Amino acid sequence: MRAVQAAGVVLLLAACAERVAFVRVQDAETGAALAGARVTTAQSDVIAVTDSAGTCPYPGGASGRTAVSAARAGYFPAALKAAEGRQAGPGGRFLVVGLYSRLPRVVSCLVADSLTGAPRSAAGVSILPAGIEAEPDADGCWWFDSFPAGPVLVQARAEGCAARTLTVRARGGETTTVRFALLDTLDCGRVEVEVLDSLTGLPVPECTVRIEGGALSAASGPDGRAVLEAVPAGEHVLAVQADGYAGRRVRFPLVRGWTVIVRASLNRQR
Repeated sequence: MRAVQAAGVVLLLAACAERVAFVRVQDAETGAALAGARVTTAQSDVIAVTDSAGTCPYPGGASGRTAVSAARAGYFPAALKAAEGRQAGPGGRFLVVGLYSRLPRVVSCLVADSLTGAPRSAAGVSILPAGIEAEPDADGCWWFDSFPAGPVLVQARAEGCAARTLTVRARGGETTTVRFALLDTLDCGRVEVEVLDSLTGLPVPECTVRIEGGALSAASGPDGRAVLEAVPAGEHVLAVQADGYAGRRVRFPLVRGWTVIVRASLNRQR
C-alpha cells in the first residue's frame, strides 16, 4: 500500500509540474512584455489581462492544459496550445505567447551575381508559396511594401542562375534589407561523389561532402553517393566526413558544363 501511495504522490507532483500557472504575452519580434493584452481560453469565460510585466494568471481553470488566445491593440491575435512554449518559473510553469505588430513591414531585396557582385537587373523576387511578386525600382532594388509578419520564405531568381530562397523576418515599422547572391549556372558544373569504405569497398551512407570555401554540401545516400549541383568552374577541394571514419580531402578541377565523378575511400578510425 505504501508503494502505491508513493507512486501516487510522484504522479501528482508530475501533473502539477506540467500545469500552466501563468501566461506571458510579449512582442514576437523584440521580446518586449506587452501590458494590457487580453488572454482567454475556449473552455472558460474568464478574461485575464496582462500586467506591466506582460503576465497574468492562466484563465483556463485548474487543469492548465487548454490552449490560450491572446489579443492586444496594435497586434495580430495569436493562439497557442498549452503544450507549446511552456517554461519553468518561480511561481510555476508559464506559457509564452508572442504577438506580431500590425505596423507595416517594408522589405527591400538586392539581387547580385555571387562571383562578380554585379546587380542582376533581370531578376525576380517573390514570396513563397503565395507567389507574391516584389516591385522593382529604377536602381534594380526589389520592394515589398506590405510584407507579412513572422518568418517568410522569399525566393530570388534570374535567367541562367540557380534560384535562391531565404527565410526573412521583418520587424513592424521598419525597413529590412535582404541580399541575394545568385550563382550563374552557365559557369558551373556538376560533381558526383561516391564514398567507399577503404577496407571493405562497401558504400558509406550518411556522410557529409562539402566544397571547401563555400556553402555547397550534400549527404550521401544508402548507396554512398551524393550530388552537388551548380558548382562554380575552377579548382576545388572536396571535404568528406563520416562518423567512425577519418576525414578526407580530395582536390579536383571542374570545367564549365562538365560533370566530375569523385571517388573517396575512407579509413576507419581506431
